[in-house]
Amino acid sequence: MRAALLLGIATAARVTQDQWKESAQEALDAARPLYVQAADSGCVVSISTKHVTATSTSALRLCRVDHGGAVDPEKTAVLAMVDSTRYLELRGNWEAFLNKAAYCRHSKRAFYLWLGVPPPEVLNKRTEAPWAHCKDRRAGNTLNGVKTLAFLALFEGENSPASVLYVDADAWFSDVAFTRDDVTPEAYLALADAEILGNQNRIGGPKIPMNGGLIFARRSQFTREFFALWWRGRCGKKDQLPLWATLFASWSAASDGAYDFDGALFDRYALAHNKRGALHVLQRDFSQIRAKAGLAGPFDGGAFKMSGRLHETALALPHLLLLPSAPVGSLPALRSDIDEKRPTFVCHTR
Repeated sequence: MRAALLLGIATAARVTQDQWKESAQEALDAARPLYVQAADSGCVVSISTKHVTATSTSALRLCRVDHGGAVDPEKTAVLAMVDSTRYLELRGNWEAFLNKAAYCRHSKRAFYLWLGVPPPEVLNKRTEAPWAHCKDRRAGNTLNGVKTLAFLALFEGENSPASVLYVDADAWFSDVAFTRDDVTPEAYLALADAEILGNQNRIGGPKIPMNGGLIFARRSQFTREFFALWWRGRCGKKDQLPLWATLFASWSAASDGAYDFDGALFDRYALAHNKRGALHVLQRDFSQIRAKAGLAGPFDGGAFKMSGRLHETALALPHLLLLPSAPVGSLPALRSDIDEKRPTFVCHTR
């Protein structure tokens, strides 16, 4: 059965819906002991002047941050991840954490913090995805991929939030987020019914298909499968490599294997992140991906076909809406804007 996961010739990867489901269930089963441990820790984080205190000492903890205000359970929750309170309390990260807590208190939404990293033998394990074979020769995997376990832990249980906004430890909410009642996570999610919303990299940075530092996710079976497969595909020092590989696999599965892609592209980060890499393939294939999945509508990427950059119009793909580096209607750009004089919803140091 596993041999049938890759069809076609050479490295062409075709993923059917059944094959996606089977592989995702295996990934969920493997990850479950980790994220359930964190979800069951019962951890609450309280904030003092320069430190945080957690009520649990479990190695892996999903903690509710007590920001001192009311919480509307219907609102999108905010999620962050660090390996330790020591890292959280570093200059820059600490101010960004306090900003997140202040924003969540201001907007009456829940704030969660994942604390901890799996042991090295787990974190550094390489388990090949059917559509990507890790060939990174350097030892170890980045701890940044642990954010996927945080999503899975947060979506565990009957009272889990319907939607989550993950924000990196060193990112913070801008003044616009505090002062405009119409600029909210819910407003961005209302743009489309996609299960995941994201964006490319910041202006001036490397040009990539999607950045892993700020992600909206709706609770669904697909998002659980997606984050489990992203975690299983960990490979080297960049968690964005398995992110991109899982995205392309999901787009193939959305067409029940009608769309295929070069799985060898995701053997190493250096292959995926170059001028003929993942962004080039998405730029070339996005119209085909949309067509084979039966997608239509206004979010067609604008000039993305020519530039490979979303500078004007969002791009809707199966399960995903990639937001542009520009305002969308009345909403400011999510985290970077081609016009540096305009505000963004979130600011990020990298």
